[in-house]
Amino acid sequence: MQEVKLYKAVALCTNLNPDALPWDRFENKFEAGAEFDSRLRIAVSHASSNSLKLLAYGGTVHDCPVNLRVFAVWAAGVWQDLPKQLHAIAQAAAPVAKLEPTSYSPNKKEGYILKKAAMVKKYSDTWQTIDADFNHASENGLTKAAKATGHGDWFESAALQWAEQRAKRTEPIKQSAPNSVFNLPGKKHTIKG
Repeated sequence: MQEVKLYKAVALCTNLNPDALPWDRFENKFEAGAEFDSRLRIAVSHASSNSLKLLAYGGTVHDCPVNLRVFAVWAAGVWQDLPKQLHAIAQAAAPVAKLEPTSYSPNKKEGYILKKAAMVKKYSDTWQTIDADFNHASENGLTKAAKATGHGDWFESAALQWAEQRAKRTEPIKQSAPNSVFNLPGKKHTIKG
């Protein structure tokens, strides 16, 4: 089992040398670019919610060790542009852990697990009744279709499929920003000369 710190695994998935990441001691963060920062935030968030399993906890989450094979499989499900070496590790681990969620069936649930609050925040613009649906989940069948074993945990893909089967999801409403220059009254000025 190859064990690496979480930030080093993230560096590998962004094609950076994990042993040469610059650390800004004044900002208390890595100076490895926006892509690395974004992926590190996502990995830390998933590790904090336990959807990415760490080997040990202590100190800051990005310093905690993770099994590289487990990380590679998780990363392959999150990002499509993994470097070849990390993708090969994920493919080699495929018999141990499936890389893609299987199609939904009531007896075999797989995929990403989110908390109810995260689901509501993420999908409230396309699923207008999401809050009410989760509040009445035991009565409307959502619990049976998408409830995970942890407290407040839901299978994301199964919940979305449940909503789509009942025509509860719609296209997001596109609104222009209220302070946009496109909303201002205007005159067309031409220079005469």
